[in-house]
Amino acid sequence: MEQKAVEKKDRTNRLLPLVSNNHSDALKIVSDAGVYSCFLQAGRKVEYRIQSKRGGYLYVLEGGPVKVDGHRVPPLGAAKITEEMKLNVDAEQDAELLLVDVLL
Repeated sequence: MEQKAVEKKDRTNRLLPLVSNNHSDALKIVSDAGVYSCFLQAGRKVEYRIQSKRGGYLYVLEGGPVKVDGHRVPPLGAAKITEEMKLNVDAEQDAELLLVDVLL
């Protein structure tokens, strides 16, 4: 089993790839998916482009709430993204986020 240490500063206000076949610094995965981590500070925003025929799940692991394309996601909540090409996440409070990008 592979593991990788990730510093908070490396994922602050950006989506850092943790598991992916498309990023050389990420752990490799057999599935066509990607997992990203982000510590998003209050008042900050992060964007993510979703490729055609793909979707995602955004989890608020700690802190929050956040707004995902204008929809509020509470602490410990999640959002399913299926029809967006660009994901916009705004933090109302500091939030630990996990984004999973999957083939639809």
